[in-house]
Amino acid sequence: MFRGYTTQVILHADMDVLSAFSDRFGASAKYKRLSEQRFEMSVQVEVSPPFFSFLFQFADKVTLISPNQTVKEFKEHVEKTLNQYK
Repeated sequence: MFRGYTTQVILHADMDVLSAFSDRFGASAKYKRLSEQRFEMSVQVEVSPPFFSFLFQFADKVTLISPNQTVKEFKEHVEKTLNQYK
């Protein structure tokens, strides 16, 4: 349906969404605790609208950190969606 490109991404997220990320990415992801409330995840993903939708559902609980190109594309995806409601 949607085809994207594959790349390694780094995400920072609240601990209360860890199980959702574990379910989605399983053993292919590497996790590191950043604090009592946050963790970092490094995982290879297919960058596409479904991936962006997965991230978007967590709102401010998840931050896409890198790579810069993927962060830029995610911002554009969100802005395009928001523009429909102006």
